[in-house]
Amino acid sequence: MTTFILFSHHPLIHALGWSLLHFLWQGTVIAILLASVLGLARVRSPQIRYAASCCALALMVILPLATFARLAAARPITEIETTSSSLDRSPAFHLDNGLGATEPWLNRMTEKLDRFVPWILSVWDAGVILLLGRLNLGLMAVRRMKLEGTQPVPRELQFMLHQLSQRLGVERTVKLANSALVQVPTVIGWL
Repeated sequence: MTTFILFSHHPLIHALGWSLLHFLWQGTVIAILLASVLGLARVRSPQIRYAASCCALALMVILPLATFARLAAARPITEIETTSSSLDRSPAFHLDNGLGATEPWLNRMTEKLDRFVPWILSVWDAGVILLLGRLNLGLMAVRRMKLEGTQPVPRELQFMLHQLSQRLGVERTVKLANSALVQVPTVIGWL
C-alpha cells in the first residue's frame, strides 16, 4: 500500500489520470461532432462518412496524448498558485464554506478530483486488464474453432468463393470450411 501511495503522488501519474478524465469530455464532444457530420452526410458518398469517422478516431488518439503532454509539461496541480481572475470574483462561481470565506467551486471540485486521480487510474487500469483478458479468451475460442471441428465444403461453394475472390481482387488464398462449433458465417484469420 505504501508503494501505491508513493507511486500515486508522482506528477506523471496525475497527468495521466487527468488526461483520462479530460478524455471523457473530449471523446463526448468528438462523438457528438461525428454524429452531426454523419447525419448531414447521410446522402453523401460513403468516402465522406469514412473520412469523417477516421478523423474522429485520429482525434481520439491525438487529443489524450496532447493533453497528457501539456499536463506533464506543466507544474503539478498542487503547486499551481491560485490567482484571482475576473471569473473567480463572480458570485456564481463561489460557494460559501461556512467560515465566511468563499472559494471558487471549480477549485474545490479540482482539489477533490485530484485526490481521487490515482484511484480513478487504478480502476481504469483494472478495466483495461479485464477487457484484454476477455479479448484473449475470445481469441483462444477462435483458435479452437479454427483448429477443431472444421470440415471441407462442397466443390460448388469453393468455386463460388474463388470467383467472388477474383471479382473483389483478393489475391490471398481464402479457405472456406464448415464448422460444427459455429452456426453463422464467420471470418477468421483476416488480420
